Amino acid sequence: MKASERSQLIDDLLDGELSEADFLRLEAEMIVSEEARKAYYERQKLDTGLHLEANETASNVLGEDPVGTRSGVPRRVPLDRLVLTALTLLMILVGFVGWKVGQESQAAEIVDEPVVFGFGVLASESEIEWGGQSRLKEGDLVEAGLLDLRSGTAKLEFFNGVEVVLSGPVSFEVLSDLQFRLSSGRGWIRVPESVTKVSVELPSGTLTKAGPEFFVEVSRDSELVEVLSGQVEWDRDLEEPRRVMAGTGLRLDAAGEWQVIEREGDSMSQVEAKLSQRSAQRREAWERARESWLKDERVIAWYLLGNEGNPGSMMKERSGKQAGGEIIRSQKVEDRWGERSRALDFSPTGSRVRVDIPGAFSSLTLVCWVKIDSLDRQFNSLFLTDGHEQFEPHWQLMRDGRIFFSVKAKEGEKGPDKYNVYSPSIWNPSRIGHWMQIATVFDGESKIVSHYMNGTKVSEETIPQELAPAEVRIGPASIGNWSEPRYRETPEFAIRNLNGKMDEMILFSEPLLADEIQQLYEKGKP
Repeated sequence: MKASERSQLIDDLLDGELSEADFLRLEAEMIVSEEARKAYYERQKLDTGLHLEANETASNVLGEDPVGTRSGVPRRVPLDRLVLTALTLLMILVGFVGWKVGQESQAAEIVDEPVVFGFGVLASESEIEWGGQSRLKEGDLVEAGLLDLRSGTAKLEFFNGVEVVLSGPVSFEVLSDLQFRLSSGRGWIRVPESVTKVSVELPSGTLTKAGPEFFVEVSRDSELVEVLSGQVEWDRDLEEPRRVMAGTGLRLDAAGEWQVIEREGDSMSQVEAKLSQRSAQRREAWERARESWLKDERVIAWYLLGNEGNPGSMMKERSGKQAGGEIIRSQKVEDRWGERSRALDFSPTGSRVRVDIPGAFSSLTLVCWVKIDSLDRQFNSLFLTDGHEQFEPHWQLMRDGRIFFSVKAKEGEKGPDKYNVYSPSIWNPSRIGHWMQIATVFDGESKIVSHYMNGTKVSEETIPQELAPAEVRIGPASIGNWSEPRYRETPEFAIRNLNGKMDEMILFSEPLLADEIQQLYEKGKP
């Protein structure tokens, strides 16, 4: 719409002469054009000002009847109607602007929506060793790219339902969640009924119309496909596709000769059962290692969350150095090994485990295993003392995934009373539903705080001397929540319960070395 045409429509609107059709045209223009809204606003101010001035002049000249019909004075709209009209039109303008701001706000919300990249996750693994650029750990997202598995077994779960088990050594490339390339090694693939277009590229050709379950192997001497259920078509250039039916296999040797064979290898379920068996063996190995760690004099407390069949809501402390904890509202769930009632879910409001640890310590190491569902609060508790009195530690996760640790150094003095040490972000929504080990080490002698995730140090920072605590004291505390002072006097309390699960919490009285944290992770990962 031209500026001259728009100005005429605005004038007609203000004069009350605008037709319904033209009103709709002007309304549409003002919705989409900021320039049109500004023009209307400026014209409305001018028009209202002229009307007010005219009424004031008429009032001064005619006295008692400024809006009457005396000779020589045109009838004008009463002042209150003018103000009302101005306000009404201004509200329309505000409405247009508000609508525009709302649209922009909605667009901003969409732009700011968390985004992660990946077709699936590494769901489980056993004794894996990666080569090349591959460095996936259990729970990591699987993006497009080459997976060079030197040894071990890895299970990939894609978000469309496709599952792949790889047995090293294997060179497997993810092109998408429907297209893969196997250059060497072997793998099992399971395809859900809802997916019909999975393909696997081999050196000799492509497997198409594949599923729902089949085994593939590529070696120096041959390529092999065994169909466990359903069927697979093997497409090669210049040849008709060869169909392989359930219960049979097809081998292509280096000379290009085909051989039909009966299926001989393990099914995918058998391979998965071996993975589960290895997980059970790892759990047993960890339990033996834990018994050795429990003899370590540096252990302050070792909590296995869940009550392990104990009556009531009491939780044992395994080292025997502390009293047990009281489970409050937390729900008993599977631990990281899949054992029932061996972990606690702190998602229900008010959930926590109450503990009381007396004594003073020169240093402190905290280690726990957690499975986070979301970080939807500013502070998400791991281990917090009641309140935050002098020398008491606070350990929690921030909303943005950073680890937070502090020990209050001063009491009743002006200025800062503690130094907060943050890690980089170690969690994002891609890790929802996967167990991870978090550890923080406070070295009281060097005043250094180190944060760890899955056995790897992610940050290290020195506390300024003026805010360095002389010791660490715990006393009454909560696992998975915070019991702040006002909680003991009023029904009001801060919501800091961890939205997730925890199955193990360990405290040491000295700073563990990096290789000891790594050992706790390697021995303790499922």
